[in-house]
Amino acid sequence: MDQTGVNVKLPDELRDVPPEVLEGYVQRRISLFMSQACTLFATSDLAGTAAPSSPESSAGTEGAEEQCALRFEHVCKFQGCTSKACTLCINNPTKRCGDHATFADCCADSQVLRSPCNADVSVQMVSLSTGQPVALYGAEVQLSIVDGEDVGQFNKLLHSDEGQPLLGAHLTTTQRDTQGRLLLPFAPVPSSSRLPELYMTAKNPFQARGSKYVSFRLLATAIERDADGNAVPLACVQPAVSCRFVIKTQRTLNDSRKPEYPHHHDDITKLKFIGDKSVERLRCIQAHMPDVPFQSVKTVGELHNLMLHVDQSFKTEAILLELLNMKKPSWDYLRSVL
Repeated sequence: MDQTGVNVKLPDELRDVPPEVLEGYVQRRISLFMSQACTLFATSDLAGTAAPSSPESSAGTEGAEEQCALRFEHVCKFQGCTSKACTLCINNPTKRCGDHATFADCCADSQVLRSPCNADVSVQMVSLSTGQPVALYGAEVQLSIVDGEDVGQFNKLLHSDEGQPLLGAHLTTTQRDTQGRLLLPFAPVPSSSRLPELYMTAKNPFQARGSKYVSFRLLATAIERDADGNAVPLACVQPAVSCRFVIKTQRTLNDSRKPEYPHHHDDITKLKFIGDKSVERLRCIQAHMPDVPFQSVKTVGELHNLMLHVDQSFKTEAILLELLNMKKPSWDYLRSVL
């Protein structure tokens, strides 16, 4: 007898199935029905008339599962826009995270993985047809680390050669399966789960199966439990893969903590890829490069002016890069943010 007092007879064929498996399946079917019904009613309201259902269309969709996908979400703490044409935000060092930004581009071992604006990250299930969050009862999230350079193959990295799990969580109640992957429950409505202060145990470089890895991505897969309690991936839910991030040494990590978009009057020590030796040489730049029209370069604005001068001569640029012991990609990055 259910909660309304109506007797519900269980078919004999289902009596051997564990109750939690049956309940999970029924809840998912109800969730699917409600989602499709809401979409149908919304379409009917927009059209101004009720949408008729033909036997052919009903037969074609019966038994179909809504196609969903997982995605990483966070509420950005920054306010500045990323448009280079915006006069208000062009010198704002706190520009909003990009659409695909998941974690900071580099972090140290045992440091909590958070967004570039230092916000907590969640994983959410959305409908591929509407883009809206959906609920899928009984589903869980399985988290693992994959090779950051191998985008499409999902080369999972679970343990180091010493047997240490690569991915950890500071939240002690987080469950882990026998292979080292972390398991998170979904909140019922909508299906969402905040990442439990994840961290990487690896140091640079990470060694596993005889190979070295220096960049990683977080893979989130939706699963359900079978009759034996084993995790089974949900075919109707696409996994989510985070942006690429790396585990850095402390010195390189200090660079990552510098603002991405510095102020015009900031000291050059706040710029990424500018170390102590580079600062020392820039502050007496004319002693090293007599042809430049600057006695000293101490601020971000002065370095910007030096870049404008160097743009006029490829040879001068090569000499400056050699003086600063800087690679061309690092120099191009500085040009893009100044």
